[in-house]
Amino acid sequence: VPSGGFVVVDSSTSRPISLDQNARPLQYMLPSENHYTSYDVAVGPNGELAGVVWGNESHPLQGFYLTDAQRTKSTEFLAPTGKEPGKFSGPMGVGINSKGHVFVADTGNHRIQEFDEKGAFVQVIGKGDLRLPMKVTFDHKGDMFVADSGFNRIAVYSMETSGTWKLIRSMSDSLIREP
Repeated sequence: VPSGGFVVVDSSTSRPISLDQNARPLQYMLPSENHYTSYDVAVGPNGELAGVVWGNESHPLQGFYLTDAQRTKSTEFLAPTGKEPGKFSGPMGVGINSKGHVFVADTGNHRIQEFDEKGAFVQVIGKGDLRLPMKVTFDHKGDMFVADSGFNRIAVYSMETSGTWKLIRSMSDSLIREP
């Protein structure tokens, strides 16, 4: 978050809540009437907020939502479960890169899906490389880090000049040493 704090999902309400640098709760990021069942949220470079929607019996569609920085407008990008581009199967994680593009860990389909800042589908990433991706985030250089639970690793992708993403590195627990 630009202020140096954090945003997490409150498990009792499934609503995103902001925390200060010392992890003290500040405020809910969405009003209670915007209730999404979500595992993950991400804050974009301009303060926009995205979260995954994994559906339930009363609201079976899956996908993601995107709000503006002022939290005055929230748009849902939802679809029935499916394998086609733009459809999901158990999305678990979401990230926003420096361009404002939304990346959804489409866990059940073993891939990441990229959408532009308006929610339009851009591309599938990691097909054949990933198994049960759970979370996605970016470093200051723009590389994408994916928590790939099926392969028990962090998969690192870099964007090529063509705009496609290439797997450049895998990090597993054997590379991480405790002090």
